[in-house]
Amino acid sequence: MKIFSKQLSLLASIIVAGTLMLYLSSLIPRNAIGENALASANQLEEEGLKYRVMDFPLFRVDNFTDALMVNVAMNIDEEKPLSTAMEATYTYRTDRLTVTEGIRDRVCADTAYCATPYPRYWHGYLPVLRPLLVVTDHHGIRLLNYILLTSLLGFVTWLGIKKRLYAAVAMFLLSLILTAAWIVPMCMQYSSTFYIALLAVVWAIVGRTDRGSVALALFGIGCITSYADLLTTPLVTLGFPLLFIISRMRSGVWRMVFFGCLSWAAGYALMWCSKWLLAALLLGYNVSDAIGQAGLRMSTSARDIDISIRGVFSQLCQRPMILMVVAVFAVVFLASNTWLYLRRKHEFWSNLPFLFIAFMPVVWILLLRNHSIIHYWFVWRILSISIMAYGLFLFKLTRNS
Repeated sequence: MKIFSKQLSLLASIIVAGTLMLYLSSLIPRNAIGENALASANQLEEEGLKYRVMDFPLFRVDNFTDALMVNVAMNIDEEKPLSTAMEATYTYRTDRLTVTEGIRDRVCADTAYCATPYPRYWHGYLPVLRPLLVVTDHHGIRLLNYILLTSLLGFVTWLGIKKRLYAAVAMFLLSLILTAAWIVPMCMQYSSTFYIALLAVVWAIVGRTDRGSVALALFGIGCITSYADLLTTPLVTLGFPLLFIISRMRSGVWRMVFFGCLSWAAGYALMWCSKWLLAALLLGYNVSDAIGQAGLRMSTSARDIDISIRGVFSQLCQRPMILMVVAVFAVVFLASNTWLYLRRKHEFWSNLPFLFIAFMPVVWILLLRNHSIIHYWFVWRILSISIMAYGLFLFKLTRNS
């Protein structure tokens, strides 16, 4: 009960602090950010809202969502700071792909546009984005992202090596390389969760590993993730720090994984729901809309495609080459892990928490399959957790061989 009361107090503090930050950033006059918002719109439109590095689908830079974020920032009215920040309206002309035109309309005070409120998220990027737009445009923000994220990654690497967490650091870096994390700084939307994850890893390396401290910290990390993120790769803020924590532990790992996951999920969910309730109180927002959207993201259809288990299998049967690759991978994975189990049963069971964490992204994708299929180009990066976790599983299983 004591840790539960601390978590509720932390939730209340983050809600108050987050709301205050939204309010203060919304006091910045719209004309103070107009020039850089317009430059950002031009840059993003010129590069392409669906730009793909090397024209590879998984290397897509989500310029559309970045444009939408700038659009939301421009639509906040300093005369009504709290209500417009909570409403988070974005504007466009004919369809959502004209969000850059919506930015121009706002800058030029043109009212010939469509407006869509977006209140089901906190939009916690606004307290950072609006001040930045006073001094720089999207290119400047990208450069800043590269400097800060690279510095943070370097610090995490140095700290992990200093604490002799060699395997965890190596697998962490490998997971980022294999999921093209070098694209992350190019996109404001992608960066939020990786900033949080890297800072959380710093805490995981040097912080206390007792159950109460971890439960409270991961609860807070879940809250902050929900505040800043637009449902991109939130799971990295749980998976990465949790893997570093259990890499430091000798006993009680299963209990730590259970309470850590539960705490993070509770923080994430409660923070998200609190935005719905605040929007309902301040704006008259219909909470059932958010609940309906959550249900849609968990549905078994996406753009008229059946993505139920049966539907996916049927789609695979129509693509024999893909089906063969999936089947071979599944057989090799099961056979190799069965072989490892038979050879090293004790080590297999003692390191099973790593395998459990490796499957968390798979469960996430299956639960939110509509969202995962539609937004595969950024959701796939949560598999970096699987790579790191399975790598650590294999390392710890075989290091004494």
